[in-house]
Amino acid sequence: FSSIERRTLDTFNSHCNMIEDGNDACNSTSSMINDLTLHIGEREIILFSWWKTGSLLGLIGSCLIIFLLAVLYETIRAFRMWIARYDAVEAASLVQRRESTERDEDTGRIRSAATLIFTQSPVSSIKMRIVHSLLHTAQTLLGFILTLIVMTFNVWVLLSVVLGMTVGFFIFSGSPHQGDPECK
Repeated sequence: FSSIERRTLDTFNSHCNMIEDGNDACNSTSSMINDLTLHIGEREIILFSWWKTGSLLGLIGSCLIIFLLAVLYETIRAFRMWIARYDAVEAASLVQRRESTERDEDTGRIRSAATLIFTQSPVSSIKMRIVHSLLHTAQTLLGFILTLIVMTFNVWVLLSVVLGMTVGFFIFSGSPHQGDPECK
């Protein structure tokens, strides 16, 4: 053990000495360390104290829900990429139309950086920026939730997340380099 781990275990031991002897968590200091290993079991508390799997059927149902959450994560990611590609095509056609009219006018004026960012960025309209931001928020939140779910260290739960993300990617993303000119 490192000095930090040793101090943590010493603090845990001193805390256990103050609590009555019947406390299960204090019966051995190794119980704190063993909880952070991959295990196979059907009794888990997943994410919230009310989400408990007390039987094999409960674990299977929870794994199905987790699988669907992982598929939803990949769905949101693919939808965000689709929106960005669609908006980039729209923005490119808008820029081409503006350039053709500006060439005719030949005003020679210099545009501000803010004008370039908000009118020629891939997500150009304020409505699309809001939609894209909300989808990003949902994807980030779902990613954090899936990370916390994996931190139960249950192998079946971990496999549910991995398989859900794999199936979601297969269904919604197609090729990993789809639309990327460098990978063609």
